[in-house]
Amino acid sequence: MSAVKRKIGINLTAGIAIAIIVFAAIFASGIYLPKATGTVVVSIKDAPVELEELWITVNSIQIQKSEDESWIDLTLDQAPATFDLLALTGDNSLKLSQDDVDTGDYTKIRLDVKNAVATYIDSNEEDISEELTVPPGHIDIMAKFTVEAGTVTGLLIDMQPDITAISQSGNFRPIVKMTVMPITPTP
Repeated sequence: MSAVKRKIGINLTAGIAIAIIVFAAIFASGIYLPKATGTVVVSIKDAPVELEELWITVNSIQIQKSEDESWIDLTLDQAPATFDLLALTGDNSLKLSQDDVDTGDYTKIRLDVKNAVATYIDSNEEDISEELTVPPGHIDIMAKFTVEAGTVTGLLIDMQPDITAISQSGNFRPIVKMTVMPITPTP
């Protein structure tokens, strides 16, 4: 009886080895077994939206010190700061904050955005307001600047709503430029 069991064990082991060799040969030869498939259609569409208004509410503003990457809270002139970004064109700007900070090099500005609402005209010529989401709740602006003792450093944030990305899901990802400019204090 044990010889019969041994023969079955040997045959079983040989059968498994042969199956492994056959699958390895098929895989190595580039012959693949057919798989179930489906069809994917990828489309893209551009439907430009002419914004009428773009209201943004900023809860806080911070700057990041380059030496230790710590964040320094700045005081908003008006908290929260709510404004129509499209009204701030040309030489018209809105001062968000003016604070004394430690001298040194800084690398980022962070705007904590409470909400953003875009108003546009739809295909039926009706005003539509849509609340936008700002992932992850703030806008980081890469901005290398130096604060020197006894000087005033101006930071002008230029959001460009005409090329701002507003996704189908209502995410707001603005294109932002930042300009550093010295400001001469007025007596």
